[in-house]
Amino acid sequence: MALAVSVVPDRISLAPGGSAKVQVAVVNSGTIVEHYAAQVLGLPPGQSARVEPPTLKLNPGQRGTMTVHLELTGPRPPSAGTFMLGVLVSSPYRQEVSRCEELALEVQPAPALSLRVRPEVATGGRRADFDVEVGNGGNTRLTVELSGSDAEQKVSTDFEPWRLVVPPGQVMRVALRASARRPLTGSDARRRITVVARSGAMEQNASVTLTQRPLLAGGLLRVTGALAGLAIMAGAIVGGALLVTKALGKNGKEPAATPAAATATPGASASASATTATPSASASASATASPSASPSQSQGGGPAAGEPVVLDFTQPPAGYPKANQTIPGTAYPGVILAAIPATTGDCKGVSTLLWATGQDASLGSFVAPGFIGEIKAGQPGAYCMDLPLQITPVKASREITVRVLGAAKTQQTSLPYLVKAQLSTGDTRTATNTAATGKPLSLTVTAPEGATITSAIVTGVPQHSGVLVAVTSVTLT
Repeated sequence: MALAVSVVPDRISLAPGGSAKVQVAVVNSGTIVEHYAAQVLGLPPGQSARVEPPTLKLNPGQRGTMTVHLELTGPRPPSAGTFMLGVLVSSPYRQEVSRCEELALEVQPAPALSLRVRPEVATGGRRADFDVEVGNGGNTRLTVELSGSDAEQKVSTDFEPWRLVVPPGQVMRVALRASARRPLTGSDARRRITVVARSGAMEQNASVTLTQRPLLAGGLLRVTGALAGLAIMAGAIVGGALLVTKALGKNGKEPAATPAAATATPGASASASATTATPSASASASATASPSASPSQSQGGGPAAGEPVVLDFTQPPAGYPKANQTIPGTAYPGVILAAIPATTGDCKGVSTLLWATGQDASLGSFVAPGFIGEIKAGQPGAYCMDLPLQITPVKASREITVRVLGAAKTQQTSLPYLVKAQLSTGDTRTATNTAATGKPLSLTVTAPEGATITSAIVTGVPQHSGVLVAVTSVTLT
């Protein structure tokens, strides 16, 4: 072949938007004068390269150089990875005179995360829905985790899904349902929610507002209060009239029942006295019977149907009065608790539970996964408390609220938690929020119509990240 080609360097690394120069040395090893042109093959889509000079004229045995300018400045960044390019040098006049040398192009990762939540303000009752758009403007796929929090820690956020993989150049949509207890009365409650999207070291925030109308409008409450006041006044008037009538008798004069009864003789007088006494006894019995009937009706065998069941984990389970000890999963009535063991590491296979008390007594007690072991000789310590905790209601429930105490193995400013509920339909619902260290946080998941919650998992985000799962109460509805 009457041509020799070399490329220097033969490997380059560029970030999107970058450029580089490559020297292409050409030697005419033939016996006639040749013209040579160069081109780059296999470039990422949308990227370009130019060659200077466009053609090179060489005499036999002569050496020349062309410069290839590579630019990654296309409308969309190329995907991260290694592209094997070809630098083809050929004669425009003789097709058989050509040679191709390889040039490795490494495109560096350039992640770019974006977040948008709409609407900015949503008005509703207990809950409202938002549309979350997670965008990847970079050149490598992103695994993104979503969470939400509010300054008052009164809002529970449910993302579907809460974790997603976004390909390069794509925007994916996530449904967000925010819920909080409505105010009873007064003005609208405005809950400012911060939505956070995290992918590795990257983080994007967006703020939205949940505006909640009170359960009772101000006008309705005033009317209700006025009616209640009238009812009380009417009751007082009627009750007063009955007392006066009873005290004075039908003729308006005070009866002398006691002396008459004392001097009565057998016969007609006794009969008349008995006749007079009957209404009085009947009224007395009536007055006594009504109050006694009411308590008997209110006494039942437990909470009424639909009434929440609250399990207080700050109190020791029956038979386990000592703090900082392992307990069975059935220690508290109404639920079955279980730690979900890790598949690797020191907590592999650990499924035990603790009823524990924090080092600071003011933090109270809680249930957590893990076990008690020795940190130093004679000094006990708890291990594996960052394992997920599974809660299985004994009876079907439409809603579960889990209250956790923010805690971690290391100093952290924010502690993200997740509750993932398994539904009877096979679907799942999640709630996420962020707690401060030593502060309580409530997470609520509500099943849709026609479904119930069969189990729920409480965990830090991500799992096994050192965020401790310290549960202080569970409410089932």
